[in-house]
Amino acid sequence: MAIPRKLVVLVVLGIMLAFTNSSLPKTALAQSDLGCDFDLSSVSALLIKAQAKASAGALADGLKLLTQVQEQLSQIQTQCGTGGSPTPGPAIPALSQTFSAIDGSFSVKYPEGWIAAPINGSSADKKAPKPILLASNQATVEAMNNNTPTDTLNGVAVYVGTPQQVVIALGAFKPDVHYDGLDAKGLMDAVIATTLPSSGGIFGKSDLISIDTRQASEASFSFRPPDKTSTKAKYDGVFLILPLSGNQFTALLGVTTPGQTKAIQALVRAIAVTVQLG
Repeated sequence: MAIPRKLVVLVVLGIMLAFTNSSLPKTALAQSDLGCDFDLSSVSALLIKAQAKASAGALADGLKLLTQVQEQLSQIQTQCGTGGSPTPGPAIPALSQTFSAIDGSFSVKYPEGWIAAPINGSSADKKAPKPILLASNQATVEAMNNNTPTDTLNGVAVYVGTPQQVVIALGAFKPDVHYDGLDAKGLMDAVIATTLPSSGGIFGKSDLISIDTRQASEASFSFRPPDKTSTKAKYDGVFLILPLSGNQFTALLGVTTPGQTKAIQALVRAIAVTVQLG
């Protein structure tokens, strides 16, 4: 006699839930000895949701959630390596230089040989910390400050402040939106919703990621001229928002040449961890 598919799914979910509840440490987020985050908290939550959907007869929804579980488990295996051997990621240059804001509001580390330069006309809020542009070369500083991107962009803009201060500095403020109280993802979604229609760029979906035990939000973006014959520059980048302490956040915009997204992503994450409030 064939076993009903629903019953098979329920049995599999039951086994997986039993494993996650009994075999894992009570703290779902653990830093492994290999230096990678072994975080199964979201996997456990998805399994519980999948079980509930399947039990209620929504088998298709349960299977969709299982697909997300498989994707997250695969990502953990890739990050932490198979058989205890971590998968090498993009090389990150040593962050041996430190920028400290004149007003003492924050500090951040950046690569040796890079330039720390102010961002032109970055904020109308005089009380907010002044953002800083970290660039691999002077051409990137001039291109980003003059809004004339080139094909050799390589830099990271760093913003620090309350949610509203960050949004104002990014030029995405809307008076009818209440920003304070938003988490990293809510803040990112609000910024993207405001800037996307006029940016000319394409933003990927914002994702929640764990950085230094904090829940950050990250999204990739790219710009391609609509006219293939245009001489405008093509570039890719990563947008990341990380909570600091209290109601303070840091937002980082990393830009780079097409095809180098993984490298700028790794660098943006590394720089974000070094941002310290004064």
